[in-house]
Amino acid sequence: MRWSILAFTVTGAFVLPACAQIAGVGDRARLSDDAGADAAGADAAGADAASDASSEPNDEPAVDEPVVEVCNFKSENYEGLTDHGFDWTLGTWQSGPAVTNAGDVKAVALAGGRVAVAVLDQDAARAQVFVVDSTGALVAGPTDITACAPFSGFGIAAAGFDAGEIGVAVGSSDPQCSPNCVSLTRYDAGSLSVLETRALDPSAAGQTYKVQDIYDLGWSTAGYVALVLDGDGEPRIIMADHMGDKFGSPQWTGVFSVGGPDVGALAIGPEIGWAMSGSLGGMPQAAIGITSMGAYYQTLPPQSPDVPSRNPRIARDGKAVAWLGRDLVYTRSYNAYAVQEGELSRIDATGKVVATTIAGSGLGTAAHSVVVVDGSPVVTYFEPGGIGIARFSPDVTRVDTPSGDIHIADTNLHSIVAYSGGVTLVRVSPDGSHIEAAPLQCP
Repeated sequence: MRWSILAFTVTGAFVLPACAQIAGVGDRARLSDDAGADAAGADAAGADAASDASSEPNDEPAVDEPVVEVCNFKSENYEGLTDHGFDWTLGTWQSGPAVTNAGDVKAVALAGGRVAVAVLDQDAARAQVFVVDSTGALVAGPTDITACAPFSGFGIAAAGFDAGEIGVAVGSSDPQCSPNCVSLTRYDAGSLSVLETRALDPSAAGQTYKVQDIYDLGWSTAGYVALVLDGDGEPRIIMADHMGDKFGSPQWTGVFSVGGPDVGALAIGPEIGWAMSGSLGGMPQAAIGITSMGAYYQTLPPQSPDVPSRNPRIARDGKAVAWLGRDLVYTRSYNAYAVQEGELSRIDATGKVVATTIAGSGLGTAAHSVVVVDGSPVVTYFEPGGIGIARFSPDVTRVDTPSGDIHIADTNLHSIVAYSGGVTLVRVSPDGSHIEAAPLQCP
């Protein structure tokens, strides 16, 4: 089997069979003809850039005076080492919505340090979205997400140049929802009032393929970007907004030979970056790629920077890829002598691996997510008894801090979000009863 990534626009109002009716509540305003063009897209990264994409450090000031680094989640001396020499600590956990059996949790940055969180609760057959502030305190929601249980994949994105809208797409494994099993719900980011709910049905754009599941959701200058699994078991990138206009060429030539893709992640920045993993003949494989804004062509066709025999995999609910300037940083795990180990790589737009390092604390750890904080990658990884948080320089070498990595016990399902001036961690509580959030903070 091969992976082949295609790009189309989806819109309209539809009904998901054997489930609550999904209906549109109004048309979006049409973008201008050049709104999805790559030239414009390259200059405006969209709202997801607040969490998934960060540029290189700013240009140095035009004065020769020494700049003193302070702890504020920024790099004052423009070396790309955010808060170099300072420890970060974990703030107080703030309790959020109750859950019964949380299957996945994902989060995305909004304006003003707020964070939107989506969680799938399989036992309660309930999906929820809510918003916390920069301290982790609940400020909006929870609001139920209209979707068919049992749930499968899902994604959350902040939409609009001011992040004034939240989009949540949820897949269903209910066979009666076939052939199109993914619903997209749009919310006002302030009140969480529902703006629209609809099925992701490609027939609205005159296409014949089906959408059976979703890996991740993002937002670009051309609208929502969905990384989905089609009815033939192939992953696709589709543009899921804006009145049914088609974005991108009908078929790309780049392919990556792999079977059974089951995990995927998006990063929206200068362009659309993505990472996926699956298996071929029982052997795990992983791939990355870069797509132009609007999905007109592939800047970096699907390829694997990893040796397949090392069994690379990305985390199911993690952020495996993020933008660092015009390059991607990419985290995954592999089996080293039957023990997992995480890695972090920086990869340029040609697919060249610029640098690679250990993402966790050594053997027995597995990489989960990477975000970029003012030019510095930050990685979460699984370790025995909990998770760790490690900081890296732009060349992905580990940054030594006075107290080393942050270690958080009794934590499994989690999501990390970076935004201008801060980082928030969201997790399922140790007893599994609720969702909670806490900021990273300076001493």
